[in-house]
Amino acid sequence: IGSSAFRNCSKLYSITIPGRTFVNERAFKDSGTIVKEYYGEDGVVLEDVFEEDVTTEASYDNTSRFSIDLFNPKIALTDVNVFSEIKLSGTDEKSVSALWGKFADNAYAQTAYQIKNIAEDRNINDYGTYMLITKTAQTLFPNKPKEQIVYTVYLLNQLGFKAKIARAGNDLIALISVRQLVYKRSYLNYEKNRFYVFTSKPDEIKDCSSIYTYDDLMKNCSKSIDLNFYKPLSLGDKVRYVTVRTDDASEINVKINLEDINFFNNYPHTEMQVYANAEMNDEINNALLGTLSKQIDGKSDLDAVNYLLDFIYASCEYKTDGEQFGYEKPMFCEETLYYPYSDCEDNSILFSYLVRKLLGFDVVLLDYPGHIATAVKIPGEVNGSYLQLEDGKYIVCDPTYYGASAGMSMPQYQNVKLSVIELNRLKMYE
Repeated sequence: IGSSAFRNCSKLYSITIPGRTFVNERAFKDSGTIVKEYYGEDGVVLEDVFEEDVTTEASYDNTSRFSIDLFNPKIALTDVNVFSEIKLSGTDEKSVSALWGKFADNAYAQTAYQIKNIAEDRNINDYGTYMLITKTAQTLFPNKPKEQIVYTVYLLNQLGFKAKIARAGNDLIALISVRQLVYKRSYLNYEKNRFYVFTSKPDEIKDCSSIYTYDDLMKNCSKSIDLNFYKPLSLGDKVRYVTVRTDDASEINVKINLEDINFFNNYPHTEMQVYANAEMNDEINNALLGTLSKQIDGKSDLDAVNYLLDFIYASCEYKTDGEQFGYEKPMFCEETLYYPYSDCEDNSILFSYLVRKLLGFDVVLLDYPGHIATAVKIPGEVNGSYLQLEDGKYIVCDPTYYGASAGMSMPQYQNVKLSVIELNRLKMYE
């Protein structure tokens, strides 16, 4: 049933249709019609009908069930419209608008809501939803990067995300509004938002010096992609056990989900708060925090903080990102436990997580030129280097200054101008 079939039809009270009929979301807009579903014995499917457009070659086949090869196990989508010969005839605004209209008139929006439900079920955040959408586009339109871009932006808009199609030379790109800063990625300022350039093959984009946007397509979209994680991921069941050393030479076996690691590997480089505020899953918390909580039980606040510093010194062997990966890569806590090496920002992120989860103390990150450390709001009087912030005294704790106790800072960073990065309070581990 097409988009204008019963629009503004005030006298149609109800309609009964086969349960698998494709109904465009705009078909019954403002009609007040009650739509009832009927599943016949033969599983009848009403094929959707659309007008032919000279700017887009398309042939409707049927609905299809297919899998997105992004996580393990693969993610299945059902009842998705499939076009075998869809082709964008050009990158001019008329051609792009015509293809957009095909998506709008043929129930493609239902795919967006399937993806939304999958993301909610697996605790996949906004960026993961974008990854699911792009993988779906690549699956439906193989070797058609321009069609993939139009479809990706269309589905993002259907879910309320601010995203635009743009042309750079002869290429189409997606401009997507992101709430946080994304480093090493081009962006445009538009209506007080940063729209970052996203494309499945950025190396193939020849020219971004002059970008033309299609402004009429994005409507009623208010959300920016949020890179934060509000729940631990719940992806596949492919895991690996890693052994984490403690300062007393004992060991903790931690189960790491490899699908989470793969997800993080494809994550954009963003603000430190995103990494530091992300919670680990219950299995890791129970193994790691459960053990450490017993070790600090009965210790004073200062001794407990120092114990956690010693734990980082024992468990995290230092190498720069350049030495380990060949590029700059801030890590989530799971990654720091998984990979053999970590650097100052990774150690500080993991240490800040342990202090907030086990002790409930406020922690900030200290951003020096070329170095990251932490400062902890430790109750009572503690000697050493500190920062006086609005809500109290924070003691410098540097998890990369091996052997140092709370209140000790590296000599080269004393009296150096720094920035303070505030972190969320986390629910304490019980």
